[in-house]
Amino acid sequence: DVWLETRNRLVTSFLFLVSLIAAVIYFTKRWMRPVDSIIYVLEQVELGDFSRRISGSSLPELRKISDHINHLTNRLGSTKSENERLTRKSITVQEQERRHLAQELHDSLGQSVSAIKAIAVSIAGRSLESDPLTSKSVQNIEEIADTAYDSVRKLMTNLRPFVLDELGLTAALSQMMDDWNVHH
Repeated sequence: DVWLETRNRLVTSFLFLVSLIAAVIYFTKRWMRPVDSIIYVLEQVELGDFSRRISGSSLPELRKISDHINHLTNRLGSTKSENERLTRKSITVQEQERRHLAQELHDSLGQSVSAIKAIAVSIAGRSLESDPLTSKSVQNIEEIADTAYDSVRKLMTNLRPFVLDELGLTAALSQMMDDWNVHH
């Protein structure tokens, strides 16, 4: 009888412990569900999705954590938007500056080099027969002016291709690829 009673108590104790463990696991999972939600939102934020929010929890500690994470997510989203806006503005300012620089190179330096070449051609025409040394020097000036003008034109094209303003990005890229294919 004692053996039977001991066995029944052991079985009852075992079943009670299994039930207790099952209840602890169930309630622990239920209580930890908000933590899983927090982890999921943090993973989404890490991937760049700043629209996710954590719903309120019944536990004050988790509610406080959720509120802070939601606040940080809002700040990160607005900071990302502001950074994107500033990047676009920076690129626009850079393009305007390039356009301005290319125009200045064309207007001032390009015209000055053209004027030097025109004067050199004029002098060469007058001194061709009378002074061969001057004529040779003027010819050197013309060659230097041509080289300088080619350099200025190359700088202007590198800064801001004129095709970009006239025909758009697709045509400018197509022309750049054609030029590259010709040279390489």
